[in-house]
Amino acid sequence: MEAVIVLFILSITAAAVVPNLLSWRAGMRLQGTINELLGDLQAAKTLAAKHNTTVAVEFEPAENQYQITYMNSDGQTIALKQETLPPEIRIDSSHPDYTLNNHQLAFTSRGGATPGTLVVSNTSKKSRKIVISSIGKIRTENLK
Repeated sequence: MEAVIVLFILSITAAAVVPNLLSWRAGMRLQGTINELLGDLQAAKTLAAKHNTTVAVEFEPAENQYQITYMNSDGQTIALKQETLPPEIRIDSSHPDYTLNNHQLAFTSRGGATPGTLVVSNTSKKSRKIVISSIGKIRTENLK
């Protein structure tokens, strides 16, 4: 009888904890993706300044991908990185705060950028946005 009571208590505890654990995991996956995007955008900005060129970042919301490219001195487009987001994370181009023109932004050799806001969401309906200003400042914000 004691074993049944202990199992009952453990099952109730697990039922209360598992949803919170899953929500926490989804939030951590979203934060990890945001951190990786921030790093890639900062690297693109630095590369543009270092090599005196324009570095483009193109997002493909339908495929849940983005790629970073630049033009070399011969006029050829060179791909630096192509990334696919995790399955539970998506580029939310339908969100009202999403403002990237043609799903693209660019960093110039002088540190400037195409301004816009990128919105990234997870399956738990939590979203974060990355805001890029015309002077090249990159920051994140939680969406309310």
